[in-house]
Amino acid sequence: MLFFHQMELDVLPLDDSVSFLLERTAEKRRPKTDDEDQARQIAEELGRLALALEQAGAYICQRKMTFGQYRKSWDEQREKVIEWFDERTMQYPRSVAVT
Repeated sequence: MLFFHQMELDVLPLDDSVSFLLERTAEKRRPKTDDEDQARQIAEELGRLALALEQAGAYICQRKMTFGQYRKSWDEQREKVIEWFDERTMQYPRSVAVT
């Protein structure tokens, strides 16, 4: 029989989350003047979780998109995720599932 132990995860400070996204995507995102504000909103929406931020950064780089385009795509997919997402069984936030 397998037993699972739930562990609390630390999150990154907001400024570090924003810096991470800006640095992670610096060479491949399409830059805009509002990048820092957009990165801050993404970091907040993803709960400042390191893995979620890495996945978002990789997606942005792969698609060579702006932070704004990523947020638009994220918002469009949110409702689909809500339909199948069950936080009680998955034990992680919706934002991570959408990512």
